[in-house]
Amino acid sequence: MKLEFIRNTMTSAGKARIGQVLELPEQESKDLVKLSRCVPYVSQELVDRSIGLSDETKPVKRGRPKKNV
Repeated sequence: MKLEFIRNTMTSAGKARIGQVLELPEQESKDLVKLSRCVPYVSQELVDRSIGLSDETKPVKRGRPKKNV
């Protein structure tokens, strides 16, 4: 079972730091989750939320238009 650690702790695989993702045996992982040392790891897909990098979605300019002087 893959786990993401929310606290520094010792495991059978050695030291585990905050934010580290490790694969551990089932029983050990259940015990660590009960002790609030880690949470089950859920992989998240990255979503491209950039604006204005393509020609299709240009950003809308806000404010008053400039005067031609």
